[in-house]
Amino acid sequence: MKNHLPDFVKKRFKVSLDDLPEVEHRVVQHLGERRHISRDINLEFEKKLTPGERLADRVAAFGGSWTFIIIFAAILLFWVLLNTLSFSRAIALHLILILIFC
Repeated sequence: MKNHLPDFVKKRFKVSLDDLPEVEHRVVQHLGERRHISRDINLEFEKKLTPGERLADRVAAFGGSWTFIIIFAAILLFWVLLNTLSFSRAIALHLILILIFC
């Protein structure tokens, strides 16, 4: 296909391949070589992340997940049941005080 590029350019753009501006010349070369013109900016962005930013993204992904919501609801339900079913008032009082002061 590369040897058809000058004919393609003359037919489509009405100028010779050498007269094309640099950007258009590069696009036509990529077309002839069947390569991508664009690049994946997400990969470039991820390469520039610091370890702290990657960790923050993982924590935020877990904190907003259904797994976290279900685990948190189970712990909260356990806490409520523990306080409700506690037969010893002293234990219940201490748990309430811990909850209040935290």
